[in-house]
Amino acid sequence: MAQTRTGPCSWDVDPGGTGCCTGWDDHTPEVQDQAVDLATWWMWAATARRYGLCELTIEACQSGEGARTYRAFPVEYSTGSGGSWVPFMNGGQWFNGGGGSCCESRCAIELPEPTDNADNIISVTTSAGEEITDWVLEDGLYLVRPPGSCWPWCCGSNVTITYLAGVTPPDMLLHATGVLACEFAASCTGGQCRLPRQISAMSQLGVSVDFGTLGNTVGMRTGIADIDSVISTLNPAGLRRPPSIRTASTRSTRTITPGGSM
Repeated sequence: MAQTRTGPCSWDVDPGGTGCCTGWDDHTPEVQDQAVDLATWWMWAATARRYGLCELTIEACQSGEGARTYRAFPVEYSTGSGGSWVPFMNGGQWFNGGGGSCCESRCAIELPEPTDNADNIISVTTSAGEEITDWVLEDGLYLVRPPGSCWPWCCGSNVTITYLAGVTPPDMLLHATGVLACEFAASCTGGQCRLPRQISAMSQLGVSVDFGTLGNTVGMRTGIADIDSVISTLNPAGLRRPPSIRTASTRSTRTITPGGSM
């Protein structure tokens, strides 16, 4: 599955409302915006780049020829009107498709990125401008129509889908991001903050000190316990991006207008 996300979207971060940030209102709007931006990108990356709702508009072209991702030879086949059969894979199963058939039907469309709520589907229209509403969202990834009302899958047709892709950031993640933004703002203006500073390894009177920089902490940890506990909860394996599964039957979609970042 192609990853179309390029940055965090729809993160409602309010450092002043966390109850853990003193002096936030004393910072200039420029410092506040910069701190929120830095904290949001950091926490988005630290939680495997999976949170945030980005608007995407895609075209799902249902081409019969496109489904034939594998051909078993020596099987005779034809794409003309001779009526020969062509093996192809659909949804992990093998089918024999008529080579002379131009129009078929499919009851499910796979989205390029999942979404966590059916309300995030903004519009579904055909190339003729007809709005389709008799679908359900399954597993956050498939738009499925009832039997007898399958998606058009004919030569030259397509379905345009506009939706909010991604997973809604949980409240604890937004709270931790606000706390981190407060620390970034304090660091930027020379105030007291909890972000670690680098100290080269040294030993004196039997005491050893070896602090790492923010960038060198394992798994994008900040060194601040209440923030790092949220990162560990939401991304315990320290993944850099969401996992994806690719199969020979995965259908490609074309992104018309990718959602912007913040």
